Amino acid sequence: GDGDGDGDGDGIGDNDGDGYDKINPTGSILSHHSHVDESVEWTRMACEYEEAGDYTSALHYYEQCWDLICFNGNHGGHDDDSVNGGGSQMMIRNQSKKMATLLLSIGNIHWKTGNYEKSLKILTMARTNMEEAIADTDRQDRKLRWEIIEELCEILNSIGRLHHSLGNWEDSLRYHQKSYVALKSLHDSNRENDRGKSHTSMNENEKDDKVEDVKPQRSDGSDSDDKNANTNTNASPHPAVARALVLMGTVQTSRCQYDKALSHFKEGLIIQRQVLGNSHVDLAATMNALGSLYEKTQELQRAMQCYKKARQIYLEQLGEDHVDYAVSLNNMGQVYHQLGNNMKAMGVYSESLKIMRRVLGRGHRNCSAIMYNMGLVHLDCSHHDQAMKMFRQALKLQRRALGDRHIDVALTLESIGGIYEHKFKMDRALKLYHTALRIRRKVSSNHIFTAITLDRIGTCQMTLNGAIRESIECFDEALQIFELNGMPEDNPLVRVAHRNFVSASKLLELEQNRGGRF
Repeated sequence: GDGDGDGDGDGIGDNDGDGYDKINPTGSILSHHSHVDESVEWTRMACEYEEAGDYTSALHYYEQCWDLICFNGNHGGHDDDSVNGGGSQMMIRNQSKKMATLLLSIGNIHWKTGNYEKSLKILTMARTNMEEAIADTDRQDRKLRWEIIEELCEILNSIGRLHHSLGNWEDSLRYHQKSYVALKSLHDSNRENDRGKSHTSMNENEKDDKVEDVKPQRSDGSDSDDKNANTNTNASPHPAVARALVLMGTVQTSRCQYDKALSHFKEGLIIQRQVLGNSHVDLAATMNALGSLYEKTQELQRAMQCYKKARQIYLEQLGEDHVDYAVSLNNMGQVYHQLGNNMKAMGVYSESLKIMRRVLGRGHRNCSAIMYNMGLVHLDCSHHDQAMKMFRQALKLQRRALGDRHIDVALTLESIGGIYEHKFKMDRALKLYHTALRIRRKVSSNHIFTAITLDRIGTCQMTLNGAIRESIECFDEALQIFELNGMPEDNPLVRVAHRNFVSASKLLELEQNRGGRF
């Protein structure tokens, strides 16, 4: 999944027949205008299918557009000699930009369906094409140049989100930082130009280099001057800058770097309120991210306030028959569940599920996520049979929508295993835990959830067959992963794994003193 096109048969960067590496082998002589009309229509249909959650149909029409561009455009971003028409720089630039934008859409579809390796390769190819578009753009055409840089930052953010899904949080943060720094520099420069300030100490080329080549000065993506993150002097007041800040905060939330995440969320909110007002959907998305942080830090009343604010904005701007509105209801259900109000949790989950089914269809992955959450409520109420039923229904949808190797499948398998463990069917529980672990290791060996699964396996092994040494190995690896992800010792997950490790170690020492063999 390193995006280097190494001939692994997934269609990007190698001659395997998928078509991404074959740029107009026939030399099109068909009508350009008819192709443009088809491309626009197919893109529109792909976007509609994607919004509706029909990713298979969306991918089909995006790939139809790809084939058309390759057939008609004669340029793939890697071989300038293949461009027809006298070597026009405008044609090369436009084609690179168009292909990068389309590759971004295709890569995001593969990300949404859990095909992470292919997504990474395609997004990397999108980045290469967009960088070529920048290189081919006249430095004097600042408006177009900035537009392309903004689109490149969108690709960087997509790669960052992909690494987040893989549990590669350091890489994820690095890509979001690159996007943030480039966008901040871009819009800082734009503000200075708007104010009519002259920069006599550098020529025009040096200014452009400064926009594109600036590097992060600190590990958290902020400037070297440590200004208060709650003032709007540290970041440019532009929505794209705010989105990059929020994405950085989302990664830091996953890494349990809550103070840094909170700083970035608040800074992003200041920009969004300043530029977009208090009722924009971008603000709602940030409120959901902030609510997730408060949920993780067990500030549940604050989390609920954020989720309710997001729900209100989505209701006003998008209506109640929209996926984002339903997502906010689901988030509220999670907080109600943690507060012990299971009736309210089930109520908002049910409302959210109805909307999701109506808008996206009964087989969408979002429906499976809500059904899984409803299963957790049943589990908390000791309704194990109802919980098992919900988990199995969710698992069926997940496998159909995402395949057998997606991390959502692993999570549901673990929950089913937990019910078997509760019923002392340890052999069945352990089998499911190991299946989940194989999925998690394939996605990311160092993800926090991999550590949680290892801790479960260790506990189950001790109960089933007294395999203390194997259990200790599981607990120890779990603790190493927690440490690698920067989780503090007082984190509940770390405390549980540490307690299990100590208990198993003491038991092993006791048995060794008695002459037992483990």
